[in-house]
Amino acid sequence: MKKSAFLALACAALMSATATAQETPEITYTSDPSQGYLFNRFKDNWFITAEGGVNYQFSKTDIARKWSDRFAPAAGLYVGKWFSPVMAFRGGFSYMGTKGLSNLSDAFGLCYNGGNGPVMYDNNYYKTHVFNFGVSFDAMLNLTNWWCGYKPNRVYNAYFYAGGALYWTMAKYPTNAAATEFEWKNAHDKIIALRAGLTQEFNLSRHFALGLDLRATAMDNHIDGNGKMQFVG
Repeated sequence: MKKSAFLALACAALMSATATAQETPEITYTSDPSQGYLFNRFKDNWFITAEGGVNYQFSKTDIARKWSDRFAPAAGLYVGKWFSPVMAFRGGFSYMGTKGLSNLSDAFGLCYNGGNGPVMYDNNYYKTHVFNFGVSFDAMLNLTNWWCGYKPNRVYNAYFYAGGALYWTMAKYPTNAAATEFEWKNAHDKIIALRAGLTQEFNLSRHFALGLDLRATAMDNHIDGNGKMQFVG
């Protein structure tokens, strides 16, 4: 199958509940009126974030699939550090399922209907379902501390982040000629992605917080096969 080399602006709308465990920052930051916030020590203000939610596709072909049939699971696990009350960096692993449509009968990730071949949608497209997983890196900006000033015991915080990811793809392949049995295999497809998002977080205690994350991901389009710019989400 010929891959599309075009960048698909994957408006990957990931809505997730995020639980964050981190050191309390009130004793580690120092304020200097002449210099602004000083950077903290390397060992201070590390955090771990675990997230789970859904991914939703918005490419040119995917939007022809019934909206309620495009939800797929998404998850992530990150480790990061706040270098100041405003700036942070994190890295980790993320997982993103995608359900869409393809105009290629030999595309990877096709959904099969027993021995009747790939599932044909009502608009001459074929249903697809793949899993993408890989490493992700983000630079983070605490909008609340930036705009409203640093406050250690603030309950609500809003974060903007942007970064990139490298994904590997797993797809379901038939294991017999009749296509009645399947197994998940490496699709030998690497996807470079750019992403950005907004997190709204509520502190439950000095060490734990719960948040809602809305994310957009721009990624290479290798499945649809129409060789045009795509909107995926």
